[in-house]
Amino acid sequence: MRGIARDPQVLTALGGTVALGLSVALGATLLGVLGAQVLRRLPRARVTVASISFLSYVPFLIPGVAFGAAFIAQFGAPIGPLPSLYGTFAILVVAGVAASVPFAFQTSRAALGQVSGDLEEAAVLTGASGPRRLGRIVLPLASRGVVGGGVLVFVTMVRDLSLVVLLVTPATPAVGDDLPLRQRGLHPARQRHHPRHRRRLGGGHPPRPPPPGRPTERRPRMTRLILDGLGKRFGAHAALADVDLDLPDGAFVVLLGPSGCGKSTTLRILAGLEQPTSGRVLFGDTVVADGERGEVVPAKDRGLGMVFQSYALWPHMSVRSNIDWPLRVAGWSAADRTARVAEVLEMLEIEALADRYPTEISGGQQQRVAIARTVAPRPGVLLFDEPLSNLDARLRTDMRAELVRVHRATGATSVYVTHDQTEALAMATHIAVMKDGLLEQFGTPTELLTTPATAFVASFLGTPPQVLIPAAGGRQEMYRPEDVLIDPAGPLPFEVLESTPVAGRWLVTGLAGTGPANGGSDAPRRATVVTDHPVTAGTATALRPPARPTAVFGADGRVETAVAS
Repeated sequence: MRGIARDPQVLTALGGTVALGLSVALGATLLGVLGAQVLRRLPRARVTVASISFLSYVPFLIPGVAFGAAFIAQFGAPIGPLPSLYGTFAILVVAGVAASVPFAFQTSRAALGQVSGDLEEAAVLTGASGPRRLGRIVLPLASRGVVGGGVLVFVTMVRDLSLVVLLVTPATPAVGDDLPLRQRGLHPARQRHHPRHRRRLGGGHPPRPPPPGRPTERRPRMTRLILDGLGKRFGAHAALADVDLDLPDGAFVVLLGPSGCGKSTTLRILAGLEQPTSGRVLFGDTVVADGERGEVVPAKDRGLGMVFQSYALWPHMSVRSNIDWPLRVAGWSAADRTARVAEVLEMLEIEALADRYPTEISGGQQQRVAIARTVAPRPGVLLFDEPLSNLDARLRTDMRAELVRVHRATGATSVYVTHDQTEALAMATHIAVMKDGLLEQFGTPTELLTTPATAFVASFLGTPPQVLIPAAGGRQEMYRPEDVLIDPAGPLPFEVLESTPVAGRWLVTGLAGTGPANGGSDAPRRATVVTDHPVTAGTATALRPPARPTAVFGADGRVETAVAS
């Protein structure tokens, strides 16, 4: 073994094997990561991920073709393009990378796929470029999988192609003689004389000056948001249809509705994370999205911040770094960043958490950090995607007040998505109620509660909601729940389901209506009335509404012009 280790041919062979394996692993992994990242960011409507993944296996199944051509070029006649590569180490690297890229692409795609999309979208909103997001967010979080894929490529090269045997044969000295350092005149003994090496060690280009700082006293510009005929389709499904909204400067607007109504899609279009298929979005007088023309202002140029449902905190960064990084991307000076981070840490009362990591703090604390990161750059628009849904009931109550306080402190225009009407009524200056991609009504909480524009708004909003009773011609009559009496002699049968105490009174919920079993044509409807005493669940009684309804809705569900006073 000692003699073999001293054999120059063996050392050359081993060095060439390692150099080739490392070169191919690095090249294939780099191309695989770039390809996987591009595939992640392409709209799914324009590319079939499954098809590309399948096709990427084709060259991997026939690596002998690529390597056969490389070996012929190495030891045969210099035919074809780039004759200067023939007979060199580089041609083997090219062939190895070509055969290994599909494998590296698959492993990189699997590794990058484990990184939550919210984490990268949070970086998009900071204005970070694609390469910067890849290098600072995606790759650190996927590093183990990517490195593991590169190691597998290296091992595969050395093992499957038997390069040790190939390189130690006397007929192949050219490979050992053409390693990159020697081929380029960068042998260790001569590196210091190479002009490129000298440029790296000394002299060279002076470092770029740091970008100018942002003054910490700058206040956000309040922004009026306008949705003009906004529409969004996913294939044949219309997620939004002709939505018109005018959100005032500095308002706290809540998009409220059941799951699938289009509220989150609307928020993502405002954020620049989705593109509308029709209609326009304006921030002030600036059109930031036009569906017909396909024009979109990037998210980073809209002057907004977003709090995600998952919080989207970067787990490899401390609390302080999570807040600082958007400011760094925006070009703030070090002094201004330090001052602003300290300011928002104090605002959200999380100074003690500054050096901890997201996995080391509670859900409520993570929520505060996410808010701090969002407001740190002083955006003119704040977007909230159901940020309280992961918190327990008491913490949600505390955080509602906290969000309103932060909104007032920043002066930004805020848009908040939720399906919880309690959150909406407690926080909003304005509420937009949505259903099936349509806007049902927009107004203040008081307007929506007292004068609902549709039967859906009347039945969806309020604790308890309005009582709707079917009438002739497909109409529905609306009554205040406190005005409807429980009376066994009443005209509307009522089966009690539960009684809930609230503020000294009782909310009695049950099924109201005649129903087919009792000879009626309408199915019983759930209704809640307010009483001074509880009623036992299962009791069969009746309701007596007032002589005149508060409002009447037509067969189309819209309020009619004639409303009883």
